[in-house]
Amino acid sequence: MQWLSALNKHFSWLPQWFLSSFTYAVPWLEASMGIMLLFNKTRKFAIGFILGMHAIITFLLFYLGYGYNVVPWNIQNMVSVVAVFWGLQTVKFSDFFIKFFDKQRALLLVFTVVLPLSNNLFGVYDKLLSFHFFTADLNYYNVVIKDDLKEKLPRHIQQFYRQYEGQTYIQMNEWAQRDNKVLFYPQERIILYMEDYLKSFADDPSSDNLLELIVYNNQGKE
Repeated sequence: MQWLSALNKHFSWLPQWFLSSFTYAVPWLEASMGIMLLFNKTRKFAIGFILGMHAIITFLLFYLGYGYNVVPWNIQNMVSVVAVFWGLQTVKFSDFFIKFFDKQRALLLVFTVVLPLSNNLFGVYDKLLSFHFFTADLNYYNVVIKDDLKEKLPRHIQQFYRQYEGQTYIQMNEWAQRDNKVLFYPQERIILYMEDYLKSFADDPSSDNLLELIVYNNQGKE
């Protein structure tokens, strides 16, 4: 649903049925390209599709003016799919996993599958760098600003105030996109740092009645 929300925001001129269909088709398209990479007859088509997809994503990131931190990831995917699959010819299905499995492919497998999956299971490093990135269970925050703090924050922060059911809040992704051109980094230590920073403008930063942190992507609040 976050994908659909972003598409509605930036491409509202397109028909809603198209935006909805595209949103739900994307994961199936990506998965099917992965399967097509395993076979000689479909491998070059899949490589072309993947290169085109990541090129379009990279272009849109610059066009929309934020999310630049994802550009290296897209470029890495483009380089990897060529390095691993271009020129690869298999006789039978098992060749892909056994005959052509060299040190280069083993290293790519470690960094693209083993490490992200292990972190998803055991939480060794930041969630954004693991398969959590694809499972939509990262924590993106709204910060509800209470009355005791609302007028104390600087003007450049107040411009991000939104209203919802009588409450004033800041959507951290919106603030980060405007100031840093990237999404807010969804790690607990970062939001706690921002909590302390916002509270520092209050007369009594230790007060419990200054703000409230809400994980909006889990509660549906925009």
